[in-house]
Amino acid sequence: MMSELSDTIKGCLQVQNGQVSFLDQGKATGTLTDRLVYNSVFHPDTQIKATSRWLIKAMARASQIFPASISGIFEFSKHQGARNLTLPVFQITAFSYTMARSIFRAARENNACAFIFEIDSNQIFHGNQTSGEFSTIVSAAAIREKYKGPIFIQGDYISFHGEDYQQNPTQEKSRLKNLINEAIKSGLYNLWMDSSEDILPRGVGGEKNQNLKAPLFAELTDSVRILEPKGIDISLGCQINPFQESGFKKKDIREFMEQYQAKLQSLNPGAKGISKLGFSPERDSLATQPYGAPYEPEPLDPNTLIGLSKFANEEYGLMGRINLKPSDSSQNNLKRFSKIGNAEIHVPLEYHTLMINHHDFPSEFKDELNFNFPNPLEEEKTQSPLSHKPFRVFKEKLWTLPEPLQQDISKDLETQVSSLLKALQIDHTQEMVFRSTSNPLVPLNLSEEMEICKKE
Repeated sequence: MMSELSDTIKGCLQVQNGQVSFLDQGKATGTLTDRLVYNSVFHPDTQIKATSRWLIKAMARASQIFPASISGIFEFSKHQGARNLTLPVFQITAFSYTMARSIFRAARENNACAFIFEIDSNQIFHGNQTSGEFSTIVSAAAIREKYKGPIFIQGDYISFHGEDYQQNPTQEKSRLKNLINEAIKSGLYNLWMDSSEDILPRGVGGEKNQNLKAPLFAELTDSVRILEPKGIDISLGCQINPFQESGFKKKDIREFMEQYQAKLQSLNPGAKGISKLGFSPERDSLATQPYGAPYEPEPLDPNTLIGLSKFANEEYGLMGRINLKPSDSSQNNLKRFSKIGNAEIHVPLEYHTLMINHHDFPSEFKDELNFNFPNPLEEEKTQSPLSHKPFRVFKEKLWTLPEPLQQDISKDLETQVSSLLKALQIDHTQEMVFRSTSNPLVPLNLSEEMEICKKE
């Protein structure tokens, strides 16, 4: 098996003493990258899969591409008087490699570097896409499109399971610390911790739940700071619920931060805390969900989010997070959000529509997908995770759609992303990002890639 991989890279790459150099850079960053990224996702042999991932990350390093934390950008913005930024967050599923290439092309054409690729629990569990695989795909896409500089990859799946915590708190905290460790080893230097689920039994007031959550997230923060590689300041965020049934108040942020900061300093004096804060819906909107159902509520009203984000920034120097529905993603809305400053904004990409409605999309396959996808109106209303389920079934089939069809869809997506970058005023950010982001050359470890692949 490994001899097959050796033949594949022959004449393109030289591997010596754990370092990779190019023999034929044009071929290596072209068809070889395509072959390696396919192996890293679909090859049945764990050793070939892990080695392909290691080679891609080594090629990225040789091409001046490296995973990074967005912390430096916002620190630079605060201390140098540079412009505030509202960074778009892209979630990509299905033919992720093609989609990531489209985003990098749009970014390169607009001289943009301030954007984030994110993987969440829906992509992992319903889309059959792991964090180790995801970070490799993003790196390969950057190589393929001759992108240079830092790439920001984020994990939004560090979330307590309420019932599991109630049964065995120690085991549940251990599970989350293992998730954090694996995410960091995969090059995810931007993380979100989610407190959506109640930790105490159902029926206990929101304030009691939040009072317990703040110290628990301080414990996880301490774990992140212990595990983060030397020279990396992981951008860490926490998504919180309102304390009361009546919805979010500014005092909720104060109470959470006071408890969180006190606990973190008692564990690790001087440790850096979270750098961003997100806001889950009002508690009364959660009451309509069946207990134990996937947590997929409708986002808060954009005006509420803007006010909360500004308060968190002014009082605690924290970035905010804004999750938009497709109907909120108009150009006028995006321009309004671009003025918030120091925030992340999750903008849904309409790739489902681009893909399924393309005139050359195979009709039989379209029928299969339409049968599995939810009604688009219901999907927007509920933000249903069902939208990812067909990807688990059809993942390889989507990856291997005819090349001309993928190119057409990719061009349409590139146009959409280019327009979004301009609306958020993220174009022409390359110089600022390069000045504010360091590359500490975290060691690449093939054995760690092997361990990650074995667990998948």
